Amino acid sequence: LDRVAEIRVLDEPSAPPEVELRDLSEGLVQPAAEDPEVVVEVGPGGRWVAEYYPHDSADELPDGGLRITLRTPDPASLRRLALRLGADGRIVAPAELATSARRAARQALEAYDDIEAPGTPGGRD
Repeated sequence: LDRVAEIRVLDEPSAPPEVELRDLSEGLVQPAAEDPEVVVEVGPGGRWVAEYYPHDSADELPDGGLRITLRTPDPASLRRLALRLGADGRIVAPAELATSARRAARQALEAYDDIEAPGTPGGRD
């Protein structure tokens, strides 16, 4: 409500859309069997992913991390997860998504290269 500029009571009744009830006892995100499969490997600092995201399997890795297989209707949305994990995780499959995540990470790092260090001519202080 902190962005509401004005409230007016109208003479006409509202007609909100019908609410379709969903069973959320299994969680808010409920992937379907036909959703594409994504494989993510996380280090020890990324183990939280298995607690946060519904997944088909989470296999232990020798370094204390996990290899997590999950399904999602929008695999591209997992690029944000890869960026958030940084060195603590990577997308393994599908290959196109892994390539896309690497490209996004490279672009993010290049954006930092374009910023000069504080105290240098043109830099931010």
